[in-house]
Amino acid sequence: MYNKWDSKNFRILSYTFEDFKKEHTLVPPQDLYNKFIEEEADWALFIIDGEIGGITVNEYRVAMDSFKKNGRPKILALAKVGSESNEKVVEIRYEINKEHQYWTDYTDIVSLKYIFESTLKWDLIRMFQE
Repeated sequence: MYNKWDSKNFRILSYTFEDFKKEHTLVPPQDLYNKFIEEEADWALFIIDGEIGGITVNEYRVAMDSFKKNGRPKILALAKVGSESNEKVVEIRYEINKEHQYWTDYTDIVSLKYIFESTLKWDLIRMFQE
């Protein structure tokens, strides 16, 4: 997708918590990541493949609070079919649905890629038409 949108001078960059471990600062990496979600991210993508923990639920809450205040990041959660047996997955799904955000189940990597690309593509097309 990065190459596909490069011709429009639009860069798609993705970051995970792991990228913030490399920072040389006294601020804990999770706090840096949460600040990035809150202040800079246009999209928050949660890919759930089995189970999640409390940190992921908190990352969602940071993204949702920012969305309510600033209208961004847009939130998309993709969960592999069968993940709903995890208590935290049920919790985050309830919160996402309550806030009318995007939750989609996927079956395999092919469906995951298709859902993500088609969702992001329509958002980018709308952005370039404005």
